[in-house]
Amino acid sequence: MKTSSAVEVLLDLRQYSERIEGARGFIDLWQLLAPTMEGQALSAGKSYNIAHPKHGKIGITLMTVPPECAVFRSETPFAIHSVLEQPVVHYACAKCRKEGRRQYGPFVCQRCRDDRNETRLCDQHVVILDGSMASFCTEHHPVSPTGEQATFWCMGRQCQNKQIAWGPSDRHVHPNDSDYFYCPGCYEELFPQCTGFANCKDTGSNACEFVDPTSEKGCGTRLCNIHVRRWQIYGPHRLGLSLCNAHRRVSGFSDAQVAYEVVAGSAMRRGSGWRPPTLGSVRHILQNARGRFYELSAIFEMFRSLSSSLTKKTRLQDDMAHALRERESFWRRELEQGATKKTDGMVYFERLKAELRSRNLTGLDRVAEAMSYSEYKERGDDKLLIINLDESLRGFLIGKQGVTIKSIQARLGVRVKFEELSRT
Repeated sequence: MKTSSAVEVLLDLRQYSERIEGARGFIDLWQLLAPTMEGQALSAGKSYNIAHPKHGKIGITLMTVPPECAVFRSETPFAIHSVLEQPVVHYACAKCRKEGRRQYGPFVCQRCRDDRNETRLCDQHVVILDGSMASFCTEHHPVSPTGEQATFWCMGRQCQNKQIAWGPSDRHVHPNDSDYFYCPGCYEELFPQCTGFANCKDTGSNACEFVDPTSEKGCGTRLCNIHVRRWQIYGPHRLGLSLCNAHRRVSGFSDAQVAYEVVAGSAMRRGSGWRPPTLGSVRHILQNARGRFYELSAIFEMFRSLSSSLTKKTRLQDDMAHALRERESFWRRELEQGATKKTDGMVYFERLKAELRSRNLTGLDRVAEAMSYSEYKERGDDKLLIINLDESLRGFLIGKQGVTIKSIQARLGVRVKFEELSRT
C-alpha cells in the first residue's frame, strides 16, 4: 500500500520466469526480496539486481526515497510504483514451450500448415534454407534428393516451381555473384564448360549453331568467348552465328549449303530480329570463300532453289520457308537497287572508254577494247567503278607513278579499281 512516507520502487521482472498474479503475488515476492535489502543505503535512482535460485533475476530501481528512509529496515514502508514484465506472448514458439520458456514465434512451419497444424517457431528454432523465406520446423527439415539435409533452394530454371531442396554438396555458386546458387543440373545448363577445345575450363556461354540438314538439329557444342568463331552473316554490328572448330571452315561449304545454313541458323534463333541476311552479305561470304565474283541475281536464285527444296513438314522447314517468304520482297528491292547502280555504273564505264580513246597515249586504245564492266559502288560522294582488265594491260591505264589513272579519275569524278575476283 502506498503512503506519503513510503519508498517507491520500480520492479523489473523481464528476466524473471515465474509469472506474478495479483496483489497477493507481489506481496509474497516482496517478502522474499526484503531480507536481501536489509541495511542497504537507499537513494533515489539507485538500482539493485537480485538473483533468484530458480526463476532468474529481479531488478529493483528506487524512484523516491523519503529522508527518514535513508537505510533499509525491516519496518521501512515500500510501495510498488510500476512493474516491467515480459510481454504476453500470444504466439509462442513450440520448441521454447517444451523447454519451459515462452518466446515469440513469428514463423510457421510450412509442412505442418499443409497438414492443418500451426507450429510456431522463433528465429532460433526455425529452419529457413537459402534462396527462399519458406520456414520449417526441425522435424520437417527438407532433405535433398541424395538424402542430405538440405541447405538451399536452387535458383535455376529447371527447379522453378518445384519443391526440391538441395544439400551443401550439390551447391554450385554463380561464377561472378555468390548470392546466386544452383543445383548441378541447372548450373550445367546455365554455365556449361567449354567443350570446343581440350582442357578449356571457361564457361561455354555459346552453342555452335551449325544445323545438320539431315537431323535438322543444331550442333550445340559449348564454346567460351575465346574459342567461338562468329560467322558475321548479319554484318559487323550484330551477333553472328556461333560455330565450333568442326564447322568453322565456311570455305568448305557448298554454295547451296551456305544458303541453307544462313537461313536455318536464322530460323533456329526464332526471333523477329533474326531474318536471313541481305543478298550482298551472302555474296560477300561466297566471294571471300571462293575468290570469284557472284552476281546478286545468282544469290537470289540460290534462295529460291532452297525454298523449293523445303518439302518436309517439320518445324524447322516451316520456319525457314516462312523466313524466306518474308524476306523475298526485301531481296527483290535489293536486286532493283543493284540494277539501278549497274545502270549508273555503265554510264561511268562508257565515259571511261571514251576518255581512254580520246587520249593519244600508247596502249590506251587496247585497254578500252579489252576491259569490261564488273561493278559500281556508291556511298555518299564516294563513287567507285570496278573493271575487269588483264594484268598485262593494267600498267598502261595506271601510267608512270599513277599519273594517267589519277588524271582520268579526277576528270570523270569516279575512282577506278581493278576486279581481283575471278569471273569463271
